[in-house]
Parts: sequence; structure tokens; C-alpha cells
Amino acid sequence: MTDVRARKDLAPLFTPRSIAIVGCSPVSSGKLGSWPLRNLLLQQSPVDVYPVNPGHAEMEGLRCYPSIDALPEAPDVVLVMLPAVQSLAALEQAENAGARAAILFGAGFGEAGGGAALEDEVRRFAAASPMPICGPNTDGIINVVDGIPCGFPPFAALTPRPVGDIAVISQSGALVSSLVIRLVRSGLGLTYSCAVGNGTDLRVGDYLAHLATDERTRTMLVYAEGITDMDAFVAAADGAVANGKLVVVMKGGRTAVGAAATRSHTGSLVGSFDAFRAVCERHGVAVADNFEELTALAALAPVAARVHTGRAGIGLMSGSGAIGAFMADKAVEHGFAVPELDASTRHRLRDRFLFTEASNPIDLTGQVVHDPTLHTDCLDALCDDPGIGVIVTSSLYGPADITDRMKYELVSAAGRGATVVVYAADGNQAADEPILRAAAVPVLPSADVLFACLRKLVDVRAPRRAMGATADPARAARARSLLAASVPGEAIATSIAWELCEMYGIDVVRECVVGSGYDAVNAARRVGLPVAMKVNAASVAHRTERGLVKAGMGSDETVGAAYDALVAAIRAQQIDGASIVVQPMVADGVEMLVAVRHDAESGPVVVVGSGGIHTEIIGDPAVAAAPVDVDGAQELLERLRAKALLSGARGAAPKDIGSLARAVSNLSQLAADAGPLLAELELNPVIVHVGGAVAVDVLASR
Repeated sequence: MTDVRARKDLAPLFTPRSIAIVGCSPVSSGKLGSWPLRNLLLQQSPVDVYPVNPGHAEMEGLRCYPSIDALPEAPDVVLVMLPAVQSLAALEQAENAGARAAILFGAGFGEAGGGAALEDEVRRFAAASPMPICGPNTDGIINVVDGIPCGFPPFAALTPRPVGDIAVISQSGALVSSLVIRLVRSGLGLTYSCAVGNGTDLRVGDYLAHLATDERTRTMLVYAEGITDMDAFVAAADGAVANGKLVVVMKGGRTAVGAAATRSHTGSLVGSFDAFRAVCERHGVAVADNFEELTALAALAPVAARVHTGRAGIGLMSGSGAIGAFMADKAVEHGFAVPELDASTRHRLRDRFLFTEASNPIDLTGQVVHDPTLHTDCLDALCDDPGIGVIVTSSLYGPADITDRMKYELVSAAGRGATVVVYAADGNQAADEPILRAAAVPVLPSADVLFACLRKLVDVRAPRRAMGATADPARAARARSLLAASVPGEAIATSIAWELCEMYGIDVVRECVVGSGYDAVNAARRVGLPVAMKVNAASVAHRTERGLVKAGMGSDETVGAAYDALVAAIRAQQIDGASIVVQPMVADGVEMLVAVRHDAESGPVVVVGSGGIHTEIIGDPAVAAAPVDVDGAQELLERLRAKALLSGARGAAPKDIGSLARAVSNLSQLAADAGPLLAELELNPVIVHVGGAVAVDVLASR
């Protein structure tokens, strides 16, 4: 069969002109099978509706048809409200009747364990059919703008409809209604909602690609538990961002650690969610950490779009000095500047305060109650200040004749192009502030959420550049050949791992395997004293804690004694397949971790953080989608607390950060070239000194 997914037209799912409901029940029955019909009638949908049920001649004043092939026309979309075992036959009938799309609502497919075979049959049908199929196990697709609810979520019955410019794509159907209510409370509305269901035919990326070109949709909120079409998702997100749209994702199941990352430090530092976030960062997709952020990011999207990069400072204004200071703290915590007011602004406001002087945050004091022009004058001054890009003002609780006037002044400033956000310290939301809501001035009850989301939006809207390192097809082929010779799921031989590192231009300290104390002494003489010695074994990680590493042996006697001690440790710990290796000591420096791993969902990522025995203690990883170029690696290093050590803390000489960045970039290219052949490769530690960066230990697995 030919796979036709790539060319399926999703328009009939979103803007159908005719709808057949197979397995429809009368509205009076209250059954779930009646809800789509009830919602279509309630919304007075501008479509032809054809109930299909052989047990009824008419339904709610509409003629009811015994089967799909008895319909007077081929419907744009068929809603299949039948048990799972009858669904495939209904799809076949729909296709034979010329239907352009279908929504498969029934449960009992792959999610139910015993329905996996049936879901496979539907998948094979979908792969050969030109019809786009939503579901199964879905709540459907709701066109809020045009009032065409093809589904049964509770919010589809809301009147008036919550119309806006936000589309929701969710792998959970029940979650959509909860999210919509939050959006409505925040003064926001929808264009469409799409419940992906099992995604047997259409997956998250398909819906995102369709909405990326929808002129009525400006923001797309995605709830995902597992992206099985990451390439399609990324391509669709790129298209949406290129069209000036905002894509926001909230991820479920984010605490699971990748199964391949179990032996190394990397596995305890970086899970699948970290990899997913890194991919989103690369492609300009904002990641919400909770429901509050998901709705706040949507509310703040128009604000962030107006932030001028040259005026990114935050101007704060409050009727309470304490709240102003609190807002300032939160703004700074999230990386915003709260700049001193411009000299012209201070001069402009110099005579406006009786008991204080204008500063950022502006404390309006109780004077604002008695002076009706103070609020306007301060607001106008902040709007004109060349260093202020966003004005955040706290809501003021008090008599309506005072507070409403101030709200209208905020609305007026926003109407003149100012970027105004209200922090509701009293806990109000947009739904509680009709004056502000009507003018789309964002109102958020949490300063943490406000500034965290504003930071995320400014970051994702920043200009993006290509991050890939330089690819070498011949080298990539050699690397894949080496990896293909390893056993899947098992550790890669240390010698092979070192060879791969050297192939990609990473400085390493090669190991000499020794079989006796005599061999160890000779090896130490060859590489030059002092030396380090350690135990290599596929089953052993974190060797320092187990006494399997000896460092600083500077004589034949200490080398021999170290060898004997390691042999004794191997026997005492009953380590199978162990070998003892000798390495030259490396100049003192800062110990760092540089690693890559292939995430089953998100693909290859590169990780850098504090290394050695401090890896988990400091817990300071930075993660990026691989590959990254040297500049991208430098950006990763800038995120680390360990950057202070690398830069030369407490009078120490600065370390060779450039060499470390090249190692990060080169290893990331190896991960990109190897793909899933390389589950993980960790260099820990990489010693960064004044004249370079050298890897002294490696763990890798296929």
C-alpha cells in the first residue's frame, strides 16, 4: 500500500460543510453518542447534518439515514460514534461513499491492550486512504470560530462561544476542556481544539502543520505525552514560527529518564524531558512547566511580540512600595533588567511626588488617591522612557471610582502602543477585571509566572541562527561502521570509544592495558611518571567511589603497589571482565562533563556540566539538541555555574574555554552522525586547563 499521509488535506476536519454522525443517538437520550448532534444544534452550525442510525427515521427534526451509502451527498466528515469493533467497517463505508475525512471516537483500541490488533488494522487502512482520520479514542475537533463542534467536550456547548486566536492540540481529550476554562478565565479564546487521541493516522505534527498556515490562529498550545513524529513536529513548528506564530508545548510524563542512560552520570542529570526541551529551544518553541504557564504564555504572547529588543527593560509601578520591591525581585530573578529611570524621566517627574522621588519601581504611595493625575503622569513617563520596554503595574484594591479610572488609563496607554501587563497581587484574573479584559491587557495573579513566561517568550522570539557543526560524510560513515560492530544495548569497548573521540578531534588521554605489576611499571615509564591507574569493566561506573581509581603514582614502587591494590579490589568486589589501565596524569584544571545521548523521542542531544566526583552534587547541566557549532557550545557554557571556575575564580588563571567548546561541538557532531547507533557517550572528567581540554575517562553504549 502507498502511504498517503504526507498529502492528506485536513481542511474537511476543521471547516466541513456537511457532517454525517454514524451511531448518532437522540439528544433526549443523554447518551454520549448524542452529544455531537446536541452541540451542532446548540451552536446553530452552518453545516448540513446527517444523523445515521438504522433504528430511527428522524432525529431532532432531521431525517435520519440507515447507512452512510444512503446519504444524499458525500459528507465532508464522518463522525464514527460506534464501538471499536465496528469502526473499521464504518471507515470503509465512508471512503466508499466519497467522504473527505473521518473522526473515530471509540475507545478500546491500542490504549486498551487487547485492541492493539484492531488499531493496527485501522492504521493500515489509514495509510492507504486519502481520508484524514482523527483518533481513535478522541474528543474530536471543535471549530470555535465558525461554531462547528465535531465532538463532545463540555466546552463545545458554551454560548457565547469563546472565540479568539488560540488553537489547542492535545493528546488528552479531557484536558482540553479544563484548559479552555482557564483560557476563558484569562480573557482568551480559541479558533480550534484538536484532540489527537491515539494518533493512528494524524499525529501532533500533522495538526500543527495545518494550523501553521491558518490565518485566524496566532498561538498554538500543545499538550503532548509522547511525540512519535518528532521530525514532522519540528518541521511544522519551524513553519509556524516562520509565519510569526507562537507555539507553546506542555509535556506530560516528563520525569522519566531515558532507558539507555542508566550507567553514567548523564542518566541521572538528563532525562527525556530535558532532551525534548532542548529540541524545542532550538526551534523557537516555548515550553510551559504547568497549566498556569500554558495560559500565561498565551496571554502574554501579544505583549512579547511588541517588546523592542532595544528597550527590553522592565518599568514597574505600584501603589505599594512592598509590592513594587517584590515585583522588582521577581523580574531580576528571571533575568530582566529593572533599569534606573532615564534622566529626562526623573526630571519630568521631579515635582510630582510630595514625600519621595521617582525611581524604578515607581511607588505611587497614598498620594495617588488624592491626586487624580499622578497615575497618568507616571504611566506616560514610563511609556516615553527610552530604557523601558515593558510596563508591569500592580492592581490596586480600592473604591471603583478610583481604581476603574486607573484601569482605563492603562487601557489608553496600551491603545497608544505601550506594552502593559498587570500583576494582580489580590489574586484577580482577567475574568475579574472586565475593563482590562475588554482591551486585552494581560492580568496575571502570580509574579513568578508573569516574569518566567515573559522571559520564555522574549527568548523564543529572539533571532535564531543555524547551530550545526561542520559535517564530514566520510568520517560519519567510518563512525557508523565502528558502532555497527558493537552489540546493541551493551557497553562499547573503551578502545573503540577513544577511537571515535580522536576521529572527531577530541583530545584524549589514551590508556595502556596492563596484566601485571611489571607491565604496569613499564607502561608508566613509557607514558611518563606520574600516572593514574584504574579498573575498566562494562559493569562498573563511578569508579572513584568504589576505590577503583589511583592517581599520582610517581615511582615504580607506588605503581606496583597501586596495581596490587586494584587487583585486590577487583577480587573483593567480584568484578567480571575487568582490566587495569595506566594513563599519564594531566595538568591540573577544572573537571567538566561532556556527554551525548540519543533520546528515543527527541534524538541526539549534547550535555555539558560540572565533572568528576562533583557531577551529581553540583547538578549543573546545560543541554542542547545536537549538533551545535562552537558558538552554540559557548552559549551552553555560559549557562553553567562552573563558568566562574573556568573563567579564573579567586585569582586562578583562566582556563581554555575555547578548547572545551570545540570538544563539545565535535562530540555533538559525532552524536548527530551516529544517530541511534550511539545510545550514549560520556567524557567525565574532561580536564580543562590553561592550555587545552583533555578527556581522561569515557563510558559509551550502543
